[in-house]
Amino acid sequence: MTNLRMAILAGMLVAGGCAAKMAAAQDIRAARAERLYDQRMRDPFWKLEYSGEEFAWHAANGISGFLDGYEATGDTVFLDWGVKYYDAVIAKMAQGPDGYKGWIGPFIYNGKYWCDCHVGDAILFGGILDFGYAVVRDPKLKAKYGAKVEQYVNLARRDFFEKWDARGTWHEDGPYGVYVQWDKFGVPGQYKNWTLKADYAANSEWTLPFNKQIDVGVVALRIWQITGEEKYRQRAEKLFGFMKSRMQWYKDELHWNYWEPGGQWDLPGGKQPIHWIGVHPERNYQSGEVVNILKAYNAGIVFTEADIQGIVNTNLKMMWNGDEQKPRFANSNADLKGALTPAAYAGTHAGELWGALAQVDATARELYAGRMADGQGIAAEYFENVTARTPPGYQRRDVRGQVEIPQVYARFPLGNVRTVQMAAAMPSTFAAGQKSVLISKLIEPGGLEVALYSADGETKLATLHQGKEKGGADGLEGVFYFAFDGRDPSNGKPFPPGAYRVRWTVAGDGYREFPITIQRAKR
Repeated sequence: MTNLRMAILAGMLVAGGCAAKMAAAQDIRAARAERLYDQRMRDPFWKLEYSGEEFAWHAANGISGFLDGYEATGDTVFLDWGVKYYDAVIAKMAQGPDGYKGWIGPFIYNGKYWCDCHVGDAILFGGILDFGYAVVRDPKLKAKYGAKVEQYVNLARRDFFEKWDARGTWHEDGPYGVYVQWDKFGVPGQYKNWTLKADYAANSEWTLPFNKQIDVGVVALRIWQITGEEKYRQRAEKLFGFMKSRMQWYKDELHWNYWEPGGQWDLPGGKQPIHWIGVHPERNYQSGEVVNILKAYNAGIVFTEADIQGIVNTNLKMMWNGDEQKPRFANSNADLKGALTPAAYAGTHAGELWGALAQVDATARELYAGRMADGQGIAAEYFENVTARTPPGYQRRDVRGQVEIPQVYARFPLGNVRTVQMAAAMPSTFAAGQKSVLISKLIEPGGLEVALYSADGETKLATLHQGKEKGGADGLEGVFYFAFDGRDPSNGKPFPPGAYRVRWTVAGDGYREFPITIQRAKR
């Protein structure tokens, strides 16, 4: 045999060996993708004849694994199984009383009503449209899955945004917007004639918590990124903008609550808010919210680099014990309570590393790498092949070049204070003679001044309230509010139409501000 023929044969053997290895690796990935699907479908909630919010939480758990598997391996077999899973999720939708579809089942706050709900819709559409956004960015994926993405987007347009708007659950206030719980319910098994109303104790007609608002914000964000339709960008901005307008600077840390009232409807009968106000005690809530905040930041809306740095400071300068070998975290409100005690790092009410910050911060990346060190499966592979491939930094992943955040969002939070855990005007835009509610929450008693300032915050125009107010760290304590009709309380004269700021100041601490706009009186 000539040297040439021997070389050709050897090359064929090597090529054959490589091909066999590649085929074997592909078979392994295919088996992993199918196993991921099977694991998700074995959840007991799939066996129910109905769905509902609790089903949605179970079905959304792990829904990102298919896209993560593709991005970690480059093999579209994960997306093939993902589409099969998404279609199975959609098949669980049922038609409600007004002809719109949703995931309908038991009302999660009590079992005696049936309904669909914003968050159930949002967390499922959000996971599906994350896939859709990945598809439209890659021509090869778009050629294969583009028709499916169009189907999913059309469904979300109609059976999320059109549905919940038609049901009257969307409320706008200038640059902000919120969703409220729909007040129509049916008896179990009933998909028509929803006439029942839950009482306020069952959380009917109340502003949804921040995590649910921005879950919807992500759905709007993805539709905009997939289609370019500006109205969905604007909806996402109003939702994330509402959350940011309620955030609190303390030192160089950024803090936020789980829930705050979005309108006067949350103060039924002029009484206390229908829900507690404070940081959620379960550690996974804020961690998930940071994931969505980073999605908005990467898309170039609402959040600035300083905002993200403030979130990093909260998680790593305040919450973390500083131990890289045995990292422990307090909940984010421990600093607001005035002291970090050993108990703050223990139990389910402790905090955790906000893993999404591994994108921007080197220390967060190192701590997250420690969490992944002994890990197996898609999460560990995704970290190694995707997250770790890009150095940590504040560059936005979904936009190029400089981003200018509109001042209406960039200016928040206004002020720097520990005691004032909430401060807002509801509504922030109102006509002279109408009433806005100026509401605050103090986490400890103190002297409180509420004053009207010029739009730039430089000139004090009037004192609206002065006195010592109650406070408390409990979510129901320290809430204080009063009506303001755009008039100077010292002389009864109306302030001219225009932009202003309301400032809440606590002696010896600091202040928070909230912008308001007084419009001309309606005739």
